[in-house]
Amino acid sequence: HVARSIKAESLKLAITDKEVTISGGRNKVKLEISDVIFDFIINKQGDSLNIEKLFDGFRSILHAIDIHNPKFELSGILLECQNGVLSLVGTDTRRLSIFTIENVVSPCNIIISKESIKSILKLFEGQNAQAVSTSTDLTIWTESICYQTKLINGTYPQWQRIIPQKIAKIFSMDRQKLLELLKEASIFKPEVEIIIGNEMISIADLDGNAVTNDSVSTDGLSMQFNVNSKYIMDFLFIYDG
Repeated sequence: HVARSIKAESLKLAITDKEVTISGGRNKVKLEISDVIFDFIINKQGDSLNIEKLFDGFRSILHAIDIHNPKFELSGILLECQNGVLSLVGTDTRRLSIFTIENVVSPCNIIISKESIKSILKLFEGQNAQAVSTSTDLTIWTESICYQTKLINGTYPQWQRIIPQKIAKIFSMDRQKLLELLKEASIFKPEVEIIIGNEMISIADLDGNAVTNDSVSTDGLSMQFNVNSKYIMDFLFIYDG
């Protein structure tokens, strides 16, 4: 926090027995040095986890997690491995986001908090990190950094039950075009009505104050539904296909 507050390209640190002085430009901050020494014992034993494979999944799932959810186990991402497929799952009870990684051999069924995942991305993304998990902790380390976090203790809902087994209608269009239409239609309210048919797509807020239209190939498909545009845009921002 101190380094962020000082508006200078370079900082000067002066250390005495009792304090540290950080200065730069016209700013100077003094911090007292504590005599208390904490001993941390970090356990690096547990089930091995290929953390580098998870970074894309973490970024893809974070938007769907609500840290204020009264169901504490839903304030994190579930890592569940079955039949060689690792699923990363997140939900705020209104939307469900899933990221899968195939050919995973180690068993895994843990829940990592959203705040821990944000820290992991900041500390370890792009680095050669190792990770192990136990029933209570996740530990990640490199040659210079070691990070340990408590896992969320709880039973995650049976998320597979709400995934549709059959898809009635499929519609495809350019990601950037859909994103622009949603942005324009949701200027006043996030809830919008989407109408697809007759080689057109129309998106309007539910009060009719903002309406956007564009031509698309519908292949004879006809669809009409209401949705919170924020949920779709959150996905489109992280999806690059």
